[in-house]
Amino acid sequence: MRGILIIILFVLYHYSAKGQFQVRDSALFDPHVSISYASQWPALDMDERFGRNNNIGIGFHIKSKKNWYYGIQGTFLFGNKVKEPGLLSNLAIDEGFVLDNQGQLSKISVQQRGFSVTLEGGKIFDIIGPNRNSGLLVMGGVGLLQHKIRLEHQENEITQLDGDYIKGYDRLS
Repeated sequence: MRGILIIILFVLYHYSAKGQFQVRDSALFDPHVSISYASQWPALDMDERFGRNNNIGIGFHIKSKKNWYYGIQGTFLFGNKVKEPGLLSNLAIDEGFVLDNQGQLSKISVQQRGFSVTLEGGKIFDIIGPNRNSGLLVMGGVGLLQHKIRLEHQENEITQLDGDYIKGYDRLS
């Protein structure tokens, strides 16, 4: 019984010691994971090749006790609006259809796929309120964006769109 009383007193003492900590008075070290979704309308060169697309992402960031903010973000890009005139014109017959290996009309789905990876960094300026952990975040980053055209033909076998032959048709950028 005496051991249980000592444990209860220790827990209560530890709880009261934590109660003295004020988030608004102290800058915290804060690692966190973020999950994101975005719907995008491309511009400039991307608009010439693709329509509206989506991305989902995950990131890991850290806010230091000195209010520095840094991390990494990765996203998967997908869409089904591809504006690439003449993409399969060298494979198409006069009517505009592509034939499979058996000479049958094939069904080809044309989609956009890609990903991005970004390293980010910045600083939180605690100028807005009394909490030192919030304020104006000024941030920048450097990253890689890769995208391509995905040609899917599950119902038909088309040798020209398989393996190494797909390179060039997918317009990997």
